[in-house]
Amino acid sequence: MRSDKKRYALILASGSGTRAGGGVPKQFRCIGGLPAVCHAVGKFRDSETVVVLVISGEAFPLWHELESALPADAPRPDRLVAGGATRRESVTNALAAIPADADILVAVHDGARPLLSRSLVERAWQAAGEDAAVVPAVPLADSIRILKSDGESEPEDRSRYRAVQTPQIAPAEWLRRAYSLPESPLFTDDASMLQAAGYPVRLIEGERRNIKITWPDDFIIAEALIRTTDDNNFCVKHSK
Repeated sequence: MRSDKKRYALILASGSGTRAGGGVPKQFRCIGGLPAVCHAVGKFRDSETVVVLVISGEAFPLWHELESALPADAPRPDRLVAGGATRRESVTNALAAIPADADILVAVHDGARPLLSRSLVERAWQAAGEDAAVVPAVPLADSIRILKSDGESEPEDRSRYRAVQTPQIAPAEWLRRAYSLPESPLFTDDASMLQAAGYPVRLIEGERRNIKITWPDDFIIAEALIRTTDDNNFCVKHSK
């Protein structure tokens, strides 16, 4: 990566997170003593990166309550941006808050993925550049089957597939152009939109532990995994 590139990290945390249960959006629930999203923010904190936390406008009071209870040395974002009703709207809003500068690389990361390592973040930054967007991915562990229109299914060679993760990194201008494309059901992440816009996508090795918290059991897994890191074990209380 060119050293003169500015870095912006967009931490997307504006979803409702209802499938995870708990009464509070999953990104704000406590894992290892901190709201989940704070772990994600902390992995991007360095002197070169501007960290932008994207949450729904309705969640601003909850975030301010949580932030006021954080220890002084807990990770905090540099900026707060109101997201939209969809991932697409949230990224679009966040991109609008970034300077129109040709020398900016943007990492888009799911706030519900708090367990990525700093080494993955740095590998992704280093692999990013002007020739391709960078996307971490891991091989599939389970056997897979393809559903057919008649309701039947057939086996598929899992070695041909990868499970895609975040952060996904690309030049800011690429992302702006990709997010100007018409809606499509195939646009489930930044990489799919970037590729549809004509930009190349390069896969790098992801991490098994970089799970996306989606279901209630994922919090049990996350709590177990967080103990194997050097993260500080703060406890943040919030009212429901």
